Amino acid sequence: MNKKRRSTGSQRYIFLVLVAITLCRSGLLAQDDKPVIKSDTLDLKSFGFLAYPYVFYSPETQLAFGAGGIVFFRTTTRTFIQPSKVVFSGYYTSNKQYYIGIMPEVYFPGDDEFFAKANIIFGKEILKFYGIGNQTPDINDADYEMDVFKLIVEVYKKKFLFDDLQTGFNYRYSNNDMIDQKNNPNLISGELPGSEGGRTAGFGLGGFFDSRDNLFYPARGAYYKFSFTYFNQAFGSDFEYGRYLFDIRRYYSKNDHILAAQIYGELTSGKPPFFDTPALGGSMRMRGYFEGRYRDLQYITGQIEYRKILWWRIGGIAFISTGDVADKIRDFRLKTFKVSYGFGLRFVFDEEERINIRVDYGRGKDTDGIYFNIEEAF
Repeated sequence: MNKKRRSTGSQRYIFLVLVAITLCRSGLLAQDDKPVIKSDTLDLKSFGFLAYPYVFYSPETQLAFGAGGIVFFRTTTRTFIQPSKVVFSGYYTSNKQYYIGIMPEVYFPGDDEFFAKANIIFGKEILKFYGIGNQTPDINDADYEMDVFKLIVEVYKKKFLFDDLQTGFNYRYSNNDMIDQKNNPNLISGELPGSEGGRTAGFGLGGFFDSRDNLFYPARGAYYKFSFTYFNQAFGSDFEYGRYLFDIRRYYSKNDHILAAQIYGELTSGKPPFFDTPALGGSMRMRGYFEGRYRDLQYITGQIEYRKILWWRIGGIAFISTGDVADKIRDFRLKTFKVSYGFGLRFVFDEEERINIRVDYGRGKDTDGIYFNIEEAF
């Protein structure tokens, strides 16, 4: 009986993803918002970089001191190849956390449009876990402490499976060493998957379509991404589960006014560790909520953001988001969806490539947060 239920759930996820792909594919064939290209080559910077120290406060880190930056370069002068980049960041916080992250994305030259990206992250994190579900109560002992190493690699090639999409493979690995459960009542029983830490490792398939007119600050076009990753002991994982992801973005502009929209979802089957269940909140989606304030097997969110350069290199944004988590797709209810909203400032560091440094303030129900980062949230 249980096997039949799991199979039915997996079929439901696959059906939802296929429907989304079909809708987006229809949009691809009909759209007329591809970048305007006047020639096959363009005289743009072949190399550039930005490095900066920073001090910030966020709900996840408290007061933090760090440095970050971005190196961007072009592997060709042909206009249809996006600029490549390597983003790096590191900080130390007042509550003795540390983080180091390196995130390269490389667009290789050639008509095949070969693309590879990776995330390499390690650090010590003091996080909060309030339990599983969309109505978990606030508790005094929500903290826990982990040493974390993460490696995510994605490789894509155009016309590998579909003519319109770049498709390829992804590999995800993480080692999570539980240092201190800190009397968290959700963890100290040891019954929750991942309460003692553990490794996750999985392989999967994915694809994306990208018609954005600018990689760093898009004003027109679309970005659609879909992926599935299967975590299993055969790959070195301590847990067995599947993760379906979709990320749909559209950008519209008129007279220097930009409107950006995103729908994002993570759909999970099986039994993931609690620390890898989809998490609502953070600096990218549902800003204002502590990342992981609500967790469950399914997560869907959407946001709209207005962007405008106000004066010289200073810009402003305003956004509103909504989202929620649930155990099953059929459990989502509009009345329980959370809402966050806020505003932010931008400083245009590189006018030619449109690279921004951003500071955002987000607010949800009885919660808020300030976020400092490079590039846009989406």
